Amino acid sequence: DVLVPEPREACVLNCLLKKFTPPGYPLKFFEKADTDRKFRTFVTFRSVVIFPHDYALMLFYEFYACSVPIFVPAHLSKYLFPYSATVPLLDWVPEWLRSGQPLENAGDRPKLSPLSMTSVDSLRHWSNFMDFFLFPGIQLFPSIAGLLEMLPTADLHGISAQMRAFRLVRLLEATRHWDAVV
Repeated sequence: DVLVPEPREACVLNCLLKKFTPPGYPLKFFEKADTDRKFRTFVTFRSVVIFPHDYALMLFYEFYACSVPIFVPAHLSKYLFPYSATVPLLDWVPEWLRSGQPLENAGDRPKLSPLSMTSVDSLRHWSNFMDFFLFPGIQLFPSIAGLLEMLPTADLHGISAQMRAFRLVRLLEATRHWDAVV
């Protein structure tokens, strides 16, 4: 029914769903390991629940392109990438920007790095540009209890149609762009 394709070392959603799904719940949750791990199988699920981390970024676009309804956490704290804090390059800010000295042609460059998702300020700013929050049809759940309440009543056909329509518009825009370039 619902695919929760976390890597096996990241048992966040799967563990919580196993613990808090009430007896008699109308949907079943499946891990990636429960499948043959092929997209032709993945697209047979009614919906997918993704916890945002590096692995999910690739899956997000694949499932969106297949118009499989996607549920992601609503709270920004779930988009803090803990491993980013261990990579100094992600927090690197040029000296001219740190010192407040204007650089010719710098324009209105943001003071927060789009590569650093380790602070609330950075996340709040850059979430306005994240496809998780911009693409139509993406379902934001407030909590595990909220997710369990949303899933059985979601208009999955309507969500899929919304995703397909948006993808088609983007495809046509991209096609016109590349036709102009070539």
